[in-house]
Amino acid sequence: MGGNGAIESAAELVNALVERKNKGRLDGLTSKEVQAIGKQVQDVRHKRARFIIALSHKMQAIFACENNLLSRILWHVVGPMVGEELPPRSIPYDHELPAKPWRSKITRLTAPCFTAAMGGVVFYLSRGNRVSPISEFYNCTEPFLSWLQNLLHQVEFSQITRAIGPAQYTGMTLPMGYFLSQLISPILIFTIEGHRTGNRLSPLALPSLFNGALQTLGLGRVTAIHAIFSGLSGFGTPPGRRIRPEVAKSLIPALSLGYVLPMSLLLMYPGNLTPWKRLVWYLSPVCVSTLSRVLPALQSPWRKKKAAKSPGTPNGPKDPLFGRYSLTDVSPLKLSYDFASALQAAAHVAALVHGYRPARLALYELYDTAILFSGTFDMRAFVLSMIPGLLLHDAIFGVIPVMMSNLYTVWDLRRRGNITTWQATRATLGVVVGQFLVGPGATWALLWRWRESKIVSLSIT
Repeated sequence: MGGNGAIESAAELVNALVERKNKGRLDGLTSKEVQAIGKQVQDVRHKRARFIIALSHKMQAIFACENNLLSRILWHVVGPMVGEELPPRSIPYDHELPAKPWRSKITRLTAPCFTAAMGGVVFYLSRGNRVSPISEFYNCTEPFLSWLQNLLHQVEFSQITRAIGPAQYTGMTLPMGYFLSQLISPILIFTIEGHRTGNRLSPLALPSLFNGALQTLGLGRVTAIHAIFSGLSGFGTPPGRRIRPEVAKSLIPALSLGYVLPMSLLLMYPGNLTPWKRLVWYLSPVCVSTLSRVLPALQSPWRKKKAAKSPGTPNGPKDPLFGRYSLTDVSPLKLSYDFASALQAAAHVAALVHGYRPARLALYELYDTAILFSGTFDMRAFVLSMIPGLLLHDAIFGVIPVMMSNLYTVWDLRRRGNITTWQATRATLGVVVGQFLVGPGATWALLWRWRESKIVSLSIT
């Protein structure tokens, strides 16, 4: 009340000066005129000051429970009937968080340490044959690039996916299908993060760039690079979490049409490696992020027409700036995570079941090292034997940055106070165990679904 009283006194002084100006002038005031202005302000404020002091005494008496019955009625009966003390808010105060945020010097070092670790992963995976073989097409000199392109024109797709299991499996259909299925989560999550309100001014807003790099740089390096940008410039408040509802509803169709269906057709029909199949291999991840923008744009005229026919239907805040505070995107997002995790978990379980069959898959069988010790060394045959191994090599090493990124996500939620220590412990255990039970891709999707729920629950509505 003291602060309000001071502000009101300043306003009364301004009123007195304006009144004096209207009567004459303000320059050259005598001491008597200045005293008159001050007395005018005091006369106006004296009654108000007495009221403020009396009201303060009454409030102090209520807080001190001088009248116990009156205090109980006001606090437990009248107070709840009045309503919440503070209005609904999307960003909670620190004392409203599930846990106290960690702000020590040690916790502040986690972000640069994580960035350095991911940078080390990128450097390590960039050395030797630890990345997707497709990247080799871009890192070669022009003569070798031409030779490799001519080679691929002559290769049968079934040679690249050579048989390693029972006869009923066509080539490497199951292992390659497993690897391709584990790319569903990166493609989906890169696309979602690209549409986040809080990521608009960061490189994360370019999902096509990351999705396109998956087939050239490999899963491991792209995931590590994306994790670096997420740790440095990712959103940190609930309003930054939101994406447009129409985009959220288009994720499953975009993922199905842009990636799942084309990759399924490639695995079902392993014929010659024609140019259109190579084009599908390169562009499928990019198609997902592209369709996530095209499909909502195609539906926009229909939505406007529907809204015009039913103007009384509530469609959320009219101002797009306030749309970030709505939760209309949560259900479609969770459904997208469920869809991705179900597909990848099914592929992981199928791979586990196949691994326990009599004809098991041994990693060393992917490399035809006997060619090196044969009498006649065939470079073409050796390169063909290495391609499947390189592909699986990236699948193995790609799990490392994915798991590290997932663990850092849990840590960051706890550091901000968005979850309790016990919840962070259980989530960490779930990330580790999930790698074996449902696979890295499904674990990533399920973690993002859980993260979405925790961030949404922070808003006070």
